[in-house]
Amino acid sequence: MQKHGPVAPMIRNTSLVPDEQGRGEHRDEAEGVMLRQDGEEMDMDLGGPGLGFGFDEDDENMRPPPESQAGSNQIQQPDVHYTPISIPGHVYPPIDSHPDSVVAPSLRDNDPSFLQLAYLQAVLHNVRSKMSVQKSSESLEMMLDVLKAARCIPEDCTPVKTLQSAKRRLGLNPDTHIIQYSICPQCWRHYNPQEVRELESPACTSDNCDGVVYTEKCTASGDTKQHPIKIIPQVSLIQSL
Repeated sequence: MQKHGPVAPMIRNTSLVPDEQGRGEHRDEAEGVMLRQDGEEMDMDLGGPGLGFGFDEDDENMRPPPESQAGSNQIQQPDVHYTPISIPGHVYPPIDSHPDSVVAPSLRDNDPSFLQLAYLQAVLHNVRSKMSVQKSSESLEMMLDVLKAARCIPEDCTPVKTLQSAKRRLGLNPDTHIIQYSICPQCWRHYNPQEVRELESPACTSDNCDGVVYTEKCTASGDTKQHPIKIIPQVSLIQSL
């Protein structure tokens, strides 16, 4: 590293220039600053009356308002207070622990194996071959007619003839795992199908709720049928396992 000695002071070249009143002024040629000979400072306009060279900047009116140390160090806490809510009613219906519920009805009732194959063929036509529900049902009915003509079907056995019934007989009906919850449109209380059937009126049973769960319609046979206003289908993992 290069060592530097003390810096020599800079000598500015000033010249005395007389003004109109006979007082001399020194002109700094390096910066162009005008200083009067008698030591009187020159006033400069800095945006207000009487402001020059910072001599009157210590005025109390010009000082910024003091900030309290406690207020500057205080951190405003965010509003994290929430109102807890919960959906009233049961979330899931009681679990059916009966062992026969996981056994296909066709196996439970000891249906002949050829009937089980006929049901399975109709389901495969619909699922894999993209055959319509009506065509699959017609194919199943035709197969049953062939088996009946061959006198393979016992007299005490009554086979099903629709695709939906064949799925139920094989235990392949996914609708058995789907729970159709009726929802109150006001408080969103869940009602499983059994609870809806046990309701005495369409009114919601939650406190301070004036919602209506279902409407009633009369069928052609004269029976009254319940029609839920809102339905949320859900599948219980525990129930499906």
